[in-house]
Amino acid sequence: MKSAALYGRIERIWSLNADDYEYNFVIPANTSATMYLSAKSEKDIRIQKRRLSRNSGVSYLGVKDGKFGFELQPASYQIQVKKYPTL
Repeated sequence: MKSAALYGRIERIWSLNADDYEYNFVIPANTSATMYLSAKSEKDIRIQKRRLSRNSGVSYLGVKDGKFGFELQPASYQIQVKKYPTL
């Protein structure tokens, strides 16, 4: 899905595979985005297939209403969230 923003297009796509949810975002220049994701722990979230602490342009904001928050600087991101089986 694409949305018009003041400084360009914000793009977002998500998919579900066997092990995780995958989100793809494009944040245009001169902007930032705040994102909240549901996960069991911060370790279950990877950006560009790396742990959060190893990604420049991504700031961890903490937990709000049971969701992990991040601020994303202008760039393209591929984010994976580990999927747990439901009973």
